[in-house]
Amino acid sequence: MLEKISYAGAQSSSFAQAAKDLHALAEVEVTAKRIERWTKRVGDQRVAELERAAADYQALPLPVRQQSPTDQIPQVACVQMDGGRIQIRDRRQASDDHESKGYWRETLVGCCLSMTSNEHAADPCPTIPQTFVDAARMSQLGREIKGFSSVEDPDDEASEGVPEDRAGRPKVLLRSVGGHAE
Repeated sequence: MLEKISYAGAQSSSFAQAAKDLHALAEVEVTAKRIERWTKRVGDQRVAELERAAADYQALPLPVRQQSPTDQIPQVACVQMDGGRIQIRDRRQASDDHESKGYWRETLVGCCLSMTSNEHAADPCPTIPQTFVDAARMSQLGREIKGFSSVEDPDDEASEGVPEDRAGRPKVLLRSVGGHAE
């Protein structure tokens, strides 16, 4: 019950609101003052734990501090970034107004990949992959990027299907994607 009290105290807009929430959801009567005292006590304990952990970390020798805190260290790490523009609906206007105009925001998107790869004495792919040699496919990709960056040649026919997986290519273990609109 104390976990529920501290959770309600930390998540609600006020301790009085937390008391109302606990009454409605947990069917218990707890005063706002009691919720405040318990929430502050738990908060003080967590701050003390954090300060102890920080002091313990600072006491470690520098080489130990620079080691990864986790056993899962990827052989290969890849970070991909991109940005663009998205149109945002103005929420202040009435929701039934379908003609309302939005406004444009810049988006920032990042993708972090943890990968595994084998070491090779020689380049496992010494020639350019066939997908990059296909002129029609590259022309099609160029048009897709900007929508107008290259002129379509009616004689070019791009090969259908997904490009074949090349030997020695790293395998993705974990993909994390995050974004932000400004």
